[in-house]
Amino acid sequence: MTVFVSIKQNKNSDILSQWKEISSFIVSSFQKAEFNKGYNLKIVHAEIFKNISSKGQNLHITAHNDEQEIIGAIFTIPSSNKMKIEACDIGWFVTSACLSPRYKLVVCDMMINNLYQMLIEAGFKKVITEMGTKNGEKLFSKRYGYTRIEANKNNWVKHLYPLGDG
Repeated sequence: MTVFVSIKQNKNSDILSQWKEISSFIVSSFQKAEFNKGYNLKIVHAEIFKNISSKGQNLHITAHNDEQEIIGAIFTIPSSNKMKIEACDIGWFVTSACLSPRYKLVVCDMMINNLYQMLIEAGFKKVITEMGTKNGEKLFSKRYGYTRIEANKNNWVKHLYPLGDG
């Protein structure tokens, strides 16, 4: 089966202009999520909206199926690294609850590859972030090599390498 997925990089204004659709997507995607301590659907929704409403220069990745429906997103990605710092944080990573497990991995891989390329081009060497859900912990640690920084803490790191370097 051939799967068609398009990946788009979006500015805050692009996401805000589609907020009604994106808001529904976030709610339906996290409806049955098992959140880590300190997170719930209301907090996630409010945090994403706050970040896309800010004046910052963040970018966001959206994945679309062949009907142009949103099936995945990564919110709040730093668009530049003017301070030349080594690490950055990324916002929420979301995939549609309607996707089959196999198709979900295809979408995740495409978004992650795009994300890492953006971060490497901006000059970041690693991502330090929190995991909001139990499934996020499993996916990012097992598939993408994130490691917990400190036992019993929700801080994770992923070292980035330019393409071809590991």
